[in-house]
Amino acid sequence: MKLGTFFRMLLIAFGLVISFLSFQGWYIGWLNERLPMDRSRLIRSERIFGFCLIFFGIMQTVKVLIY
Repeated sequence: MKLGTFFRMLLIAFGLVISFLSFQGWYIGWLNERLPMDRSRLIRSERIFGFCLIFFGIMQTVKVLIY
């Protein structure tokens, strides 16, 4: 496996982990201690960040598969 493919898969994996953790109350509480902001805004930003990582990882993988 090439190094670029590994990084693309790593993007997808990190996106899945962050998306999963955004549904966990203990993680949001831990994050809220370090980033004092509104809880709903924090949850929304974590979910969006996770989904963006997944999206970019998939798009980069598809780009390699097409070419």
